[in-house]
Amino acid sequence: MLAERRENSRAAFALTKPLKMNMVKRIMGRPRQEECSPQDNALGLMHLRRLFSELCHPPRHMTQKEQEEKLYMMLPVFNRVTQ
Repeated sequence: MLAERRENSRAAFALTKPLKMNMVKRIMGRPRQEECSPQDNALGLMHLRRLFSELCHPPRHMTQKEQEEKLYMMLPVFNRVTQ
């Protein structure tokens, strides 16, 4: 049973890793802060607020590792908004 869980978690990680990389590529490909409109910044703040709310009040119980991964995915959004 433990081996089955490990395989499932590996498969899940393999599926989520490209998603994370795509998210980072999308965020890093955005124009510089000077070129962003106030609407872009407001949208980024709203997205960051939603992600933080989901982290604080998850719809289901998350393990420490899942919480850390979710927080890690928030970093590029946070950096983009605070630049």
